[in-house]
Parts: sequence; structure tokens; C-alpha cells
Amino acid sequence: MPDYLRPGIHVMVSQHEDGRRTIGDSHEESEVVSPFNRAAVDEAILRYLARFTSLTDLTIEERWQGGYCIPIRTVLHGWILPVGARDAVADGTCELKEDFRRTPIRLTAHSTSCPPATGSATLAAPGLDFGVAPPLPRREAPRGIRQWNPQRGRSWTIALRNSSVPQFSLSTARRHPQRTMTSREFACNGRSYSPPEQPLAVICIDGCADEYLSVSIAKGAMPRTAAMAAHGYRGMVRGALPSFTNVNNTAIVTGVPPCRTGICGNFFLNPETGEEVMMNSPEFRRCGTLLTAAADAGRLVAFITAKEKLRTVLGDGIVERGGIVFSSEKVDEARQETHGVEHAEDLIGRPRPEIYSGDASIYVLEAGAALVEEGRADFLYLSLTDFMQHKFAPEDVESLEFYRALDTRIGRLLDAGCLVAATADHGMNAKNKADGSPNVIYVESLLTARFGSGIRVICPITDPYVVHHGALGSLVMVHLDDSDRRGDIARFLMEQDGITEVYDREMAAKKLELAPDRIGDLCVLSARDVVVGKTPDDHDLSVLEGGLRSHGGRYEEMVPLLVSEPLTESFLRFVRRDPRNFDVFDIACNGTTANLAVPIPARAIQ
Repeated sequence: MPDYLRPGIHVMVSQHEDGRRTIGDSHEESEVVSPFNRAAVDEAILRYLARFTSLTDLTIEERWQGGYCIPIRTVLHGWILPVGARDAVADGTCELKEDFRRTPIRLTAHSTSCPPATGSATLAAPGLDFGVAPPLPRREAPRGIRQWNPQRGRSWTIALRNSSVPQFSLSTARRHPQRTMTSREFACNGRSYSPPEQPLAVICIDGCADEYLSVSIAKGAMPRTAAMAAHGYRGMVRGALPSFTNVNNTAIVTGVPPCRTGICGNFFLNPETGEEVMMNSPEFRRCGTLLTAAADAGRLVAFITAKEKLRTVLGDGIVERGGIVFSSEKVDEARQETHGVEHAEDLIGRPRPEIYSGDASIYVLEAGAALVEEGRADFLYLSLTDFMQHKFAPEDVESLEFYRALDTRIGRLLDAGCLVAATADHGMNAKNKADGSPNVIYVESLLTARFGSGIRVICPITDPYVVHHGALGSLVMVHLDDSDRRGDIARFLMEQDGITEVYDREMAAKKLELAPDRIGDLCVLSARDVVVGKTPDDHDLSVLEGGLRSHGGRYEEMVPLLVSEPLTESFLRFVRRDPRNFDVFDIACNGTTANLAVPIPARAIQ
């Protein structure tokens, strides 16, 4: 059909209430405006329309004509107000082809992050200046206004109207959700993922034992989350052991257990150097992440974490693929070249939060929602911090208020059109004696007193956030100079009150799914209300105000799973078996009814 292909004819028809019909359209390319009003194109459109409608005796009353300005060079800057704002202001220049430079025009600007704003401009060489007001100085920006960073490409669509010229559409956006969002399947570490064609936000609510959700929902603090669970799915999944932050966040973003990732703790004894090392670099990880795989498949990836240590461990390769990575702990240090975003604090509209606060987690969700609302991310991993869970029990007022704030931000993600899935890296339990003091077994002191020297205990919970837990958790690794003593030491440990499991290296690798070269000769786990440590001198209990709540063992292994959409029949069968927290991306991408037929949400195509 060359007569239809050359002018780019594809026919659409819509009928108005008064019976009039709008029919279109065709696209032709030329260096001048002369293609418009060709009778041959009108006749071809009507002929094509007759092939699939019963309309007869059609006559053309008027024509709506347009064209596309082709930017040669675009330099834009200005201010954008958040969703729901009434106006937007911007200024800049856009160099266009020669034919479109000399005509006065009217301008209407539409943004993915605010409703239309109108103004006027003059289209004249050497470029187009537009806006309803000059740009505001950054320090004088009104509350809530966000600065537009052209390097990240927030989307503007500019319609140019004048009675003497055709209507043109000019898009300066480098990215737009409708154009870049894709459901193309990708693979990572032997698993395939087919995300739906809508924004996807997976949340790791650090330290969220299921009772935090149950109590908060029962107290009316989480209405959006309760409604989400009622519509979608709520259940329990098993995390990875040790039930620590680095171990489980790494498993979640790779989709595989620690024996594959190589991350078996926050802290370990490097067998190659004999040094105690914090796992705060991607060099310790033995497989890629599904975040970079999603970026390679065309998704706009954002990884936002409360803790900076996770950004350094898991954020590699994302910025290089056009994604965004930063932590709320060091949001003020985010730079375009290293984090994929400049002035990240302006994105949220408030400064860096204190890491030892619930606000560090709230900040992460606010940042994620802002990126989705502005069309800058559609595949997100949002990892929170467990400061509040370390400090407060589920029924405490402070905890209820924190979860109320989480609920509001989860609702914001849902309102932005996200499919939301949430799980946790570990649970949380009180680890105190009847008098309220920490219930600690100092394993290295205990073993040295019984067996002498040559014994070294590593606490894998150790990380920079000692105020949370004092480096005391419910699992430690025991390294022995003489491995022949393993049996005697293991039997002795199992006789101690508060010790519940002891495995040698081979059994720990098998039963706990750990990498054998990253663990000790013995792996020791404690009871629900007990923590295990090294020696009294290695742990500063003075930082533990109000007692100790911690994690790391078997009793913090089970965590919640929430999904905002119903699961398919096959995945309902799957979650009735032994689902893991690192199955969350598989469930969110492959296991919901949203995968069957998903429209792009209205917010994403404004």
C-alpha cells in the first residue's frame, strides 16, 4: 500500500455528542510546510476509513493540521511544581530548523509533574525563549518547588498555537514513561523476569517482623496497606540466614541465596588475609543484580536506600545504565556522575534526615514516589533502615506513628500507579533479661576460658550502626586454629542455655545456604531472647538505651510479604510452599494478575 505508507496514513475516528466525527491522520516529512492540504491525502484517508466503517457521504468541514519541530540543540532550565500545582514556570532556548524560526506564536506547556501552564513567547532566531516568568533564584524558590535538572530530562511537551501557522508539538524530554516503560523480559542469575507495563516498586522494610504490620493495621495506623493487602496478597516468607541486612538485601536484588551471592554477613574474616573485613563493596559479591539487568532491558531503575553501606554494596552499574542510586544517609553528597542525580534533596523538598531516626526510612519512600511521579523511574528498589524496630516494640506509640507515616508514603506510591511489593530483610525481637539488661552470651570469652587460646569469634552483624544493636546479634562465627577441636567445642556450646544451633562449616553451608569460604569453622545461633557476642570489651552496651532489640538468628528469619495486586493461580500455589524474601521480584514481575493485561497508568501518560 505505497499510497498509504508514503504519507504515513493510519486512520482513527472518534464521534462527538453532536454527531460530528474527528478522523485522522497522516504524517509527511518535508523541509517546508507545503505538504499540508493535499487532496490526495484527504481522499486516501476517507477510502481507508470506508474499509472498516459503514459511514457514507462524508464531507470534510475543517482540517486540524500540525507538525513537529526538530530540535537541533536544546538548553532548558527552570522550576517545576509538584503534582497538583496550578502553574509552572521555565525558561530556556531551543534551536529549531530554519523554516520555523520567524513566526510569533502562543505557547502551552505540559509537564509530567504538573498540570498545564500557559504563557506566551516569540519564536525567533537564534532560538525559542519561553515561560510565564523568569526562573526563580534557587535560594528564593517557594516551598515545595523542585528545580528541573535537564540532565535527568524531566518531560515537557510544548504546543505552539497561532492562527497563521500550524500547531506544532515539541518534546524536550530525554525520557518519558509512556515511551520508555517496557515489559520486555530479562534474566538474572538463572531466573527470568517479565515486569508489567507499569511502575514497579519493591520495598524492603528493614527489621519489619510481621507483628509490626499486624498491630499497626489492627490499631488503624495503616489503612492503605490494609486495603492493599485485602486487594492483593499478604503472607509470610522465609529470609536468608544470617538474618542480617547485607545478607538479605543482597539476596533480594540478586534473587539467589547467600551461597550464590557470597555475602554471608555484614562482617567476616577474610581467609586470604586473616583480616576482619566489613562487606561494604561490590567486590565481595559473586553475582550480578537484577537491577542492572532491568536497566539493560530498558527500565528506568532507581535504587534508594536509607543506609549508605547498601548503596556501595549493591548500587554498582546502575548509574552507568542511566539509573539513579543514592542513600538518605548521604543524600546531600549525590552527584550526577556518581549517583545519577544532582541536588537530590530538592527532589524530596527537604534536607538530609538523621540516620538514627524513622525519618531516614520515610525519606526513601518519598524519594521513590517523587521519581515515579516525575517519570524518572519505573523500576525501583527502596530499602529502609531498622532504627525504629531496634528501639520500639510493635505496640509502642512511636512505632505506630512510624508505621502510620510509612502507610501514607506507600499510598503515595500506589497513587502514582505503582505495583507495590514489600518484604523485610529480617524480623526483630527483644533480647533482654527479666531486669531489662541485654541477655548476652560472650562466646569467645566462654570458649577461651574452657579451651584456651586459638579461638576467634566474628560477629557478622557488625556494621557502622552500633547504636542500633551494639554489634550483638543472634548468630556468630567461630574460627579455630585447630579444626580438630570442632567436635568438642560444638558439643560444649550445645550444652549452654541460650544456644540453640551449632553447625560445622560443611553443615552450615548446606543447611543455611552459605558460602563455605566466607564462614567460620562453627556457626552458632542463639535463642529468641538471647544474643551472642565476642567479649565484654568488644561491645559497648552504653549505646543501648532502653534495652536491646536485635536479630540475626532463626527467630528473625520469617518476614512478611505484601503485594498490591492479586497473585495468579500458579503463584498462589508457589507461596503456599516455602517462598523466600528473595523471591519478591519474581512474584512482583511474574506472579500477579497485573501481568495478564496492564494499561500504563494515567499519571504516567499525562
